[in-house]
Amino acid sequence: MDWPKTNGNVIKSSIEASKGSSSTGSSGGTVVWHADIAYEYTVDGQSYNNYKVSYGDYGSSDKSHAQAILNRYPLGKKVPVYYQPDDQSESVLEPEGTKQGIMLKIIIGSAFMFIGAIIALIPYVVPKIKRRIGQQS
Repeated sequence: MDWPKTNGNVIKSSIEASKGSSSTGSSGGTVVWHADIAYEYTVDGQSYNNYKVSYGDYGSSDKSHAQAILNRYPLGKKVPVYYQPDDQSESVLEPEGTKQGIMLKIIIGSAFMFIGAIIALIPYVVPKIKRRIGQQS
């Protein structure tokens, strides 16, 4: 991402916890931790506030993930802010995204492609299996 950069200031830095739902749908799900970071910045005399640290960021059941982000962006810290030239209200602090978040998207995307390939092959594979079963009887 080759966005312009300006200076900003962290105006909120905290950890938020939310309850995820369990796989059975019961209300006793796991706690998901998120770093809640907000920052302000100015472009061409216009002030903006945003909260996005990076694309690909995610919450985790491991509180240390959120704490690591919080440690990078303490309240009051001066930070570089990368903003979209066509929509200056769109910005991030880490334009390259997180390795874990990007890997998560790659894994999920690959899983959907694999499932799609299997579904696409069903019309070709099932008749062959039926013919083989018919030949064995």
